Amino acid sequence: QHYKSYDKLVIPIVFHVLHQYGKERLSMAQIQKGIEQLNKDYSAQNSDLQQTIAEFYGIIGTVDVEFRLAQIDPNGNPTTGVVYYDTELTYSASNNLKSIITNWNPTSYLNIWTVASIEGNAAAWSHYPGISSSLDGVVSIYTYVYSSHTLAHEIGHYLNLRHPWGNSNDPGLASNCEDDDLVEDTPNTIGSKQTCI
Repeated sequence: QHYKSYDKLVIPIVFHVLHQYGKERLSMAQIQKGIEQLNKDYSAQNSDLQQTIAEFYGIIGTVDVEFRLAQIDPNGNPTTGVVYYDTELTYSASNNLKSIITNWNPTSYLNIWTVASIEGNAAAWSHYPGISSSLDGVVSIYTYVYSSHTLAHEIGHYLNLRHPWGNSNDPGLASNCEDDDLVEDTPNTIGSKQTCI
């Protein structure tokens, strides 16, 4: 069997850090740790990979994607890829922050807004692509940037991936077995480490 080889796609990220000088004001070291975790997750080098359920273990793949902090801003100037905003929008964040904190061109950058808290108690969220360019990107509570796989999960949605158990936000429901993630390489699953087999 022959497989097509692709060059690695580099995705430049800009972090819009919304803060009021509390712990939510991420440091460059915390952001770099998050980027490192993202790249490990997308190249199947994360340390907890062995926890994958047996039915999925044999089909683990890597993605020829690398995430890097943007080095050039939309005006052609050098940048660290991190912009800080002193704003109350960091609390109970919702989609309205995206119309106030302007995103960088979403066809050239992955925009990530980090906040202290999110309306409705979510950890993070992203829309599937194509809904509106003004909504493209990820909003995340700051701690999930460097301490979990949440950012990798939400970037998956940004890249048009559903949950392996379908479009539901409720892993563990038996009805999830009737939903597919629209990717042929994964079997249907209930979620929560349960398969439908």
